Amino acid sequence: ADHHHHRTTPLHIGLPPLPPSRLQQNKKLIQDMFRHAYDSYMYNAFPASEIKPLSCEGGTFNLVKLPALTLVDALDTLAIMGNYTEFARSVERLRTLHVTMQKKQQYQQQEQEESSPKKNKQQQRPSGDPSTGTVNDDNRGSKDSGIDYEEGASTS
Repeated sequence: ADHHHHRTTPLHIGLPPLPPSRLQQNKKLIQDMFRHAYDSYMYNAFPASEIKPLSCEGGTFNLVKLPALTLVDALDTLAIMGNYTEFARSVERLRTLHVTMQKKQQYQQQEQEESSPKKNKQQQRPSGDPSTGTVNDDNRGSKDSGIDYEEGASTS
């Protein structure tokens, strides 16, 4: 019986087998590279979508325009690498960011409703049937439910 038989999969066909010491070196290299990129993003760019490689500043990934996209994308790698502490911290960061963004959106909607000329006019002189006390709601369905994650973003 051959105890040194290596199982090959389509991924490994044609590649020479690597000694365990080289596999460990490669694993450590990948972990170090990930940690460097992750730490750079968290320190320099979070909660922006991405980190710009030359300036090391936060940027917006224009394909989806989601905040903290890099952090969301890194969650599975943190789990695979066994860094459960940072995984849990990151989930909490995302939860906090989500709550903050919801509050900001609610505040903006409230501010928009209060400054709406139609709404102010309606409060002064409600239209409707005075005998029944019903009032027409002209603003129904006019709320903007979109979220602008980018301050000063222009649509082009």
